[in-house]
Amino acid sequence: MPITPRRSQTRSPEVRVYPNPAIEEVRVEGKFTYLQVLDSYGREITLPRMAGNTGEVLNFKDQQPGLYLIKVVHDLGISSFRILVKK
Repeated sequence: MPITPRRSQTRSPEVRVYPNPAIEEVRVEGKFTYLQVLDSYGREITLPRMAGNTGEVLNFKDQQPGLYLIKVVHDLGISSFRILVKK
């Protein structure tokens, strides 16, 4: 019986998150049904969002510099992206 590799749930070819590092805005492009942003303590934070042509733009302008986790739910599962926000 052949061994098939498990599909990773941390990345999706259908979703892109950039730029990284970011200063004020992060773009999330692709097809997804739900998006969640967590701070470095694992707390969910609410950010101003703007709908774009192919996804959403998240505004980190009023957030502290640091590491953030963006979880995206899509057709293939859940993808997680670590984003560094600088000032």
